[in-house]
Amino acid sequence: MPELPEVERFRQILLPLVTVPKRQTLKLELYGEKLPRKWVSAEDVDSNTGKWCCADILRKGKQLCMVLETKKTTDINESPKKYFYLHMGMTGRLVSPSMSCSWGHKYIYDDPNEEWPPKFTYLILTSGKEKVAFADPRKFGACKFSDSLDFLDELAPDGLIETCIPSQCQSMAAAIMNQRLGIKALILDQKRAVSGVGNWVADEVLYQCELHPDQSYLTNEQALDVVGKLHSILSIAVDCLNDDIPYPEKWLFGFRWTKKKAGKDYLGRNLSFLQSGGRTSAIVASIQKLRSVGKKSTSVTAKSATKKKKIQTKKNVSIEGSETKSSDAVEVTLKEKKATKTDQKPDVVVSKKRKVGITPEEVHSVASSISTVSRAKLTKKKQQAKKCKIKPKIKREFKQEHEERHKDETSLNITRAVSDSKDISMKYDTEERKFRLEKETMLNQVDKSVKDDFRKVGFAKWQRQWLPVIQLGPYDISPGPVRKYWMDFFHKRNEAPRLVYWYGSPKDDLSKSFSFLSKNTIVSYDEGVKQSRHELSAKIKKKLLAGKQLTVAEKVLVKGLTELKDESEMSKENRLSWMKIED
Repeated sequence: MPELPEVERFRQILLPLVTVPKRQTLKLELYGEKLPRKWVSAEDVDSNTGKWCCADILRKGKQLCMVLETKKTTDINESPKKYFYLHMGMTGRLVSPSMSCSWGHKYIYDDPNEEWPPKFTYLILTSGKEKVAFADPRKFGACKFSDSLDFLDELAPDGLIETCIPSQCQSMAAAIMNQRLGIKALILDQKRAVSGVGNWVADEVLYQCELHPDQSYLTNEQALDVVGKLHSILSIAVDCLNDDIPYPEKWLFGFRWTKKKAGKDYLGRNLSFLQSGGRTSAIVASIQKLRSVGKKSTSVTAKSATKKKKIQTKKNVSIEGSETKSSDAVEVTLKEKKATKTDQKPDVVVSKKRKVGITPEEVHSVASSISTVSRAKLTKKKQQAKKCKIKPKIKREFKQEHEERHKDETSLNITRAVSDSKDISMKYDTEERKFRLEKETMLNQVDKSVKDDFRKVGFAKWQRQWLPVIQLGPYDISPGPVRKYWMDFFHKRNEAPRLVYWYGSPKDDLSKSFSFLSKNTIVSYDEGVKQSRHELSAKIKKKLLAGKQLTVAEKVLVKGLTELKDESEMSKENRLSWMKIED
């Protein structure tokens, strides 16, 4: 089934049908027999063919939408609109005579000799000289007209476009963390947390995150890792399809197409299949282990605790029983001993006689002990008297010694303070030198073409509009989540991402002022001026002349264009001088 990368490639194939300046009409032609069940009717095709021109191609998740406008209107923004939705289903694909999708496989390529339109084509879209065919072998695709964009609004945030900045990643991570449902079933639901994720993308994300498809109650770090890996995988896949090259060799994608037979991954680890979220899931069981967490873990620990208590009580009972037995045995032996002692009668009886009178030796020993005691008392008294005489002398000496010691300590503290200040300054110098060296080595690894674009002004495409931006390097912003994301992206892919600052953003809150974009969505200032990107639309000009209030988006655009004009005249070093950068 075509997933977000393939559908984004189909959007690129539809883009040549957009003919805003020339205002060429769009023609629809039903092709083939037995049309798919969810197909546009012949009546709708007849009533809309030649009436509309294609103004833009939108994509959200796996859903495509062609924005149609009338040809006769002078103001594009105020013209009536119609929307034509296309969904690829299981096997749908869009093909033009010059462009197709390579599907990311290593050994599968489109046949250059294939006739156009290809087999199983049921709709052909024509605008001027450009043509695109909608082919669907299994007929699960769908297309229809609508008067609103409500169908896109029902979908969850897009997995590629709406995961560029940290605030978007955090909000998506909050939607998938601590959920009872398994992570794969959660991200496959197009209306719950994220849209655009299909079976192989989900398996690839969980494989790189080392998570089991049925893992529930994810932590904040695990959820952020899932969102980060998802954005990285989708952006790499889109670039590969645009360049017509296969997906990276280390991915699980190239090893999962074995018709559910066990195999090996890039590192030779065993690959197996199981059912998760209603889909067949490819996993490497040695790294994707199902861990008991959250509510499940509490029940397990409670059971183990009760088991331990039962075992402990059994042990205590057995110990008490053994102790009672041993004590009874000791009492018995003691009684036996007493009985044997009473039974025995002595053979010889010795009569005990009391002594009367004292011998001369005893008198001499008593006298010597008395004399030693008296001598000890005399020595103690003499020592006490000596101490009383020495005390004032000791006090004077102690005072002098204390004063000298205090002077020495003060001088020592002064020398220590001086040495500490020197150490701090030396430490600061070493840290500054270390940071400069780290910055220099990092920027030396960045490609020169990317490095030359740092602090260059221009325009970038955001949804349907081209907005003023300036491209930045990692050290053009203060340390934080944006710089960390840039560094992580560079280390993982060995490729510098394109970081832009949107002119007109509020300067007091920079959390939503930065984005990571692909190179194809950014044009230089000179090229944007040639395409009249620096001019306001007729609608905004009318409002300004009439003194009417602008919307928030229009105010940001007006402010951004003035900032862009001012900073385009400055040198690179002086641009964004108001932004305080802390290294």
